[in-house]
Amino acid sequence: MAAPYGSLYDPNEPGGGGAASNNDFFNGGGIVRIQSPSIQVDGKITANGSGSTDQVRTAAGGSIRIDTTTISGSGSVRADGGSSPFLGGGGRVAIYYTGATGMALSRARVTAAGGAGNASIHSGAPGTVYLRQVDGAGAKVTDELIIDNGTVPRTVFTPLVDLGSGTITAVSGNVLTLSAAVPDWVLVRRSRFSTPAAPSSPPTKSHRPLRPR
Repeated sequence: MAAPYGSLYDPNEPGGGGAASNNDFFNGGGIVRIQSPSIQVDGKITANGSGSTDQVRTAAGGSIRIDTTTISGSGSVRADGGSSPFLGGGGRVAIYYTGATGMALSRARVTAAGGAGNASIHSGAPGTVYLRQVDGAGAKVTDELIIDNGTVPRTVFTPLVDLGSGTITAVSGNVLTLSAAVPDWVLVRRSRFSTPAAPSSPPTKSHRPLRPR
């Protein structure tokens, strides 16, 4: 299994390829970058890894970054891993939009899921979906990180290599108490996380689950 790579904030790497013992090869998802004042998606924007029904290791999802004022529609944005009896990991999606109503495309239609294998031990881990609301000057207002494999089981977690590390020291309802300062990337207004507690007490953040499955 390959190590994770690429930025969740600015995905710009293709997905890893897959291969079979009979020298068949499977392409990883490509790189999609779109900039437009307004986007309506009624079809599909995809950077999926290719899959197979044979006993092969299929490819990982690629990268999609979208910069817009408003994104809407009934279509989908997907960087999923390829499905087969063996896994293909999910890719990365990042969408930057403006205003509280800028993300009008259903979040359920934006995925970076791992491919489904013939057992949980063969299924791919999910990738990342990063959504950032910005103001008129491009400064961050709020952001979300979604890690969701849908109904596909997984036995490995999704490493977040560029978020830093720390320890959760206590859990009470939807409040997590951290052993260190809340990372800068979550210190945003109206996000899923609250601002850190006063320096004299352990920092705390309110957390709605990132939905790993």
